[in-house]
Amino acid sequence: MSDDDQPRTHYAGSYEARAPRGPVVVEEADTAPPAGAGDVDVWLSEWQVAEDAFVAWVSETVEWVVVPADQAWVELLFAGRRPVRLDRDTDADATGRSGTMTVTGRVSRLDQVSTAFEPTLDEEGRRQLSPVPGGAVGHEVLSTDERRGHAGRLVGWVVRLRRATVTPRG
Repeated sequence: MSDDDQPRTHYAGSYEARAPRGPVVVEEADTAPPAGAGDVDVWLSEWQVAEDAFVAWVSETVEWVVVPADQAWVELLFAGRRPVRLDRDTDADATGRSGTMTVTGRVSRLDQVSTAFEPTLDEEGRRQLSPVPGGAVGHEVLSTDERRGHAGRLVGWVVRLRRATVTPRG
């Protein structure tokens, strides 16, 4: 019998925990208070947190490489409700992106951000899914490991740093 005639076993698996079955309870959104003097809000993208197994938590003192946040993305998500100036970018050093800065401070608040998506067309007329404009919802959490019930898809976190200092990198 040749190798082609042998029965084959295919396995598909994941290291991720199996999602619980049953309804997800969507919790009411939390409203973040305005940033105070010396506070800075930093965006953490969901995919970068997942890719790097990165964890941030409330009361932690941090020093991160950041870049100016993509204001078109922030506006699309929050429609002016939540200003976010900086984005923790894990690829900034590797790509040589200009405008990198270092931010230091103590994490005083973490908001998990989710949003619904809707079908749209890109510039070339191809179908795509895009966040519903202004549809972002925040849920306060104690760490990026914690998940609260939410509608839509988790897209990132807004981290409030207290007594923050931002310095250009040269």
